[in-house]
Amino acid sequence: MLLGSRLGEATALIDLGRVRFMSGDVPGAADCQARALEIYQQLGNRLGEAGALTHLGRARQLSGDLPGAVQAQTQALEIFRQLGNRGNEAWALNFYAATVAALGDRPHALTLYHQALALNREHHKVDDEAISLEGIADHHLATGDPTQGVAYLNQALETYQRLGMRRDVGRVQARLAEAETRGPEPDH
Repeated sequence: MLLGSRLGEATALIDLGRVRFMSGDVPGAADCQARALEIYQQLGNRLGEAGALTHLGRARQLSGDLPGAVQAQTQALEIFRQLGNRGNEAWALNFYAATVAALGDRPHALTLYHQALALNREHHKVDDEAISLEGIADHHLATGDPTQGVAYLNQALETYQRLGMRRDVGRVQARLAEAETRGPEPDH
């Protein structure tokens, strides 16, 4: 019974961290994920550990701790690969790619997003596929290729709409409107 309660506690902390993250409390989210990680490690639950590391890495990235994010996300990917869990590897790759892009290595981030996209398609993880598409769009928009950026954003939008993911639909629609307002980049 003790094992079940600790596992339940870790799961609740992951969920609480996700809620805190969505409400904008990134430090609170990171704290919950770190506490969940500790429990999963104590229990020897490698899958839970990798999930907590992925969430922790995302929170660290958004709080500006890019080295800490890379460390957590690299560990998560290593565990998912050791477990042969390619579906969760694809999910984690999206967040790792975002961190790599934030570090300024856009070509490597693009490669990671394409790897995540392929894995997400292979495992029919449509919501994570849309995140990959959005990341690829980010690359093209940031590197001066708005035509490709808008094309990938439209693909992500179609997926979010099909899945009824309203918050994501709104975000991508706003990004598309911003891209249209800016127009094409001038030739140099």
